[in-house]
Amino acid sequence: MVITTTARHMDVDEATKQFIEKRLAKLERFTQDIREAHLILILEKYRYTAEILLRLNRHEFLAREETGDVLGSIDLAVDNLEGQLRKWKEKRAGRVKGETRLAASEVAGGATPPADEGESENTGLAGGGSAE
Repeated sequence: MVITTTARHMDVDEATKQFIEKRLAKLERFTQDIREAHLILILEKYRYTAEILLRLNRHEFLAREETGDVLGSIDLAVDNLEGQLRKWKEKRAGRVKGETRLAASEVAGGATPPADEGESENTGLAGGGSAE
């Protein structure tokens, strides 16, 4: 993974760079497709904003957090990305290739509940029913 850091109105020291690399390396446990991480650090008055754009082979994830501490902003933004990646991974793993959700639930043993006995199957007027 290539990590690009941009700092606006501030300088990034070596300890912060190591912290960034360590935190972003933990994202690789969700997927090996990560190509690039672009981190933008912004200082405005007393607020630090960390914006992280994570590029995968076919997806992009974005997280932006703002706190009074630069490391806190980075930490919260990475936590936000972890949640996005976790949700994406669960969604991707839940899919069955080549089948619809209904077909997958039927294979898993899910059955549709039987219709009530009092209800008729043809409740509409279409198809020859008369309104008189």
